[in-house]
Amino acid sequence: MKKKIYIPLAILVAILSVVILFFSVTVPNSALWHDYIILYASKNFPEQQILANLENFGIKNIITLSKQKNPYNSEKSPIQLNNNSEISYLKQRNNYFFDESNSVQLYYIPQEYTKETSICIKNLKSLYPDLISGMDLHISYPFIIPILCVFAAVLFFIFSKFKLFMFISTLFPILYIFCLPSYSGGAAIIMFLYGTYLITSIWKRKNMIKTVFSNTYIISFFILPFILLFMTSFISAFLLIFVYIGTFSLLYLMYLGQAKIETKRSFLPIPIRSAKMIPIITHKTVKIMVIPIVIAAILCICFMFSDLFYTPQKTYNFFMPSPTKYSTIEKFSELDYNQTKPLDEKLNSKRLPNLTEYVNFIWNTFTFPYKSLNGKTLDNFAKIGDCIYFPSYTQNQDGFIIENTNVLYTFDEKFILDTMDLLKIEDCQIEYLLKNQNCFADITYAKTNSNRNTEKSTNVIISLLLAMIIPTFFCVFIWRFKR
Repeated sequence: MKKKIYIPLAILVAILSVVILFFSVTVPNSALWHDYIILYASKNFPEQQILANLENFGIKNIITLSKQKNPYNSEKSPIQLNNNSEISYLKQRNNYFFDESNSVQLYYIPQEYTKETSICIKNLKSLYPDLISGMDLHISYPFIIPILCVFAAVLFFIFSKFKLFMFISTLFPILYIFCLPSYSGGAAIIMFLYGTYLITSIWKRKNMIKTVFSNTYIISFFILPFILLFMTSFISAFLLIFVYIGTFSLLYLMYLGQAKIETKRSFLPIPIRSAKMIPIITHKTVKIMVIPIVIAAILCICFMFSDLFYTPQKTYNFFMPSPTKYSTIEKFSELDYNQTKPLDEKLNSKRLPNLTEYVNFIWNTFTFPYKSLNGKTLDNFAKIGDCIYFPSYTQNQDGFIIENTNVLYTFDEKFILDTMDLLKIEDCQIEYLLKNQNCFADITYAKTNSNRNTEKSTNVIISLLLAMIIPTFFCVFIWRFKR
C-alpha cells in the first residue's frame, strides 16, 4: 500500500523539480548594476528624443537626469543652505548620468527591458548613423562550465561499478548546471557527482542508507556543494535542494523498477557483505578524486581569465558609475552606515555620492529648521544616536516649573529604514537604483562589460579554491594514512 502512494509521489517530486529548474534558467551577464542596465548616448543628443524612442518600445521606469528631483522637500524650510554648492549632494548626484570623461549621457533601465532596449538602440543607430550609443550589458553563456561537468559525469560513469545508478544520478545535476551555469555551481556539481560515485560501491547492499548518513567522508561531498553556492548566491544554493530531492526520487523509482524485474528472475545473487563492511576509501576512490580537483582548478582559471573571452567593443572606452558590491540580503544597519561614510578629503565635485550620503541628506533636511545657522553642524555627517529635541515647561502639582525634553528626531536604524521606504521605483530616482543593490556601497567608475563585482568575484574565487583545497586535503591525508 505504501509503495502505491510513494510511486506517484516520487514521480510528482521529480517532475516538479524539473519544472522549477527549467523556470529558474539564468544566463550570466556583465551588467554593472544589479537588475539594471545602462544605455549610453552622445551627450549632445537631446534626452527627450532618447526617452521618446524608449517609451515607444514600452520601456518604463527609466532613471534619467531630467527626472531627478529633490528626494525630500521640507515644508518648514523649503530653501536650505548649500544645496547649490558644487560639492552639495544634489549637485554631485548628477555625476551618475555621465561617464567619467563626460562624453556620453547615461540612462538606467530595468533589466527586464533588455531585449526592447537592444532593439531601440538599433533603431536609433539606423535613424542617426553618427549617434554614439549602446548599453553596458554583455550576455555570455559560459558553455565551458556545463561541458566540464558533462565531461566529469562521463568519467565517473566509466569508472563506476553500477552504471545505471551513476547515469540516473547525473541527470538532475547536469540539468541544474545547464539551467544555472556558474563557476561556483560547476564546482558544487562536481563535488555532488563524486559523492554519488562513492555510493556506487555500496549500492543495493544491506544498511546502505544508514551507512551513507553515518559516513563523514561521503556526507562531506554532499554538504560542500551548499557551502560553495551559499558563498555566491543564496538562490542557487536553494535551487540545489531540488537536485537532491529530484535525484533521490529517480533513484527510488529505479530501485523499485529493478526490484520488480529481479522478482521474475530464476536466480537472484544477493551481496553477502553489508554496506558497513565495504570500504568507501580505497586507492581507486582516492585516485578518482583527482577528477573534481582538476575540474575545479580549470574552472578557477577560466573564471580568472573570463574577461579575455569577451569580444572587444567600443564600449570598453567608457568608464561608468558602478557599485563596488551588492547584496542578496538587505544591509542597511547602523554598522553598515558607519562603514560607508565618506572621508572629508573625498568630498569633491566629481565624486559619486553613495546611499549613506542620501540618508545624511534626508537627516539634514529634516533637522535644518532646528539648527543654528551659526553652528558648524549643518553639513556634518550624522552619527548614530544624534537627536533633535527642544525643551518645554510645565507646572507640577507643587506649583514648580519643570523642564521637559521633547525628542523630535533620532538618528538610528529606524530612521535609516524609514528613508529607504521613501524610495519608490515609479519615482525614477537615482537613489532607488542605489537601494536596489540592497546595501550601502561605495560607487566607482568601472569599465563597461567588465563583469567584475569585487566582493562577488572574491567569493567565487574563494569557493573554487575551497573546491580544490578540501578534496586535496582529503587526498593527501588518506594517502598518508593508507601508507
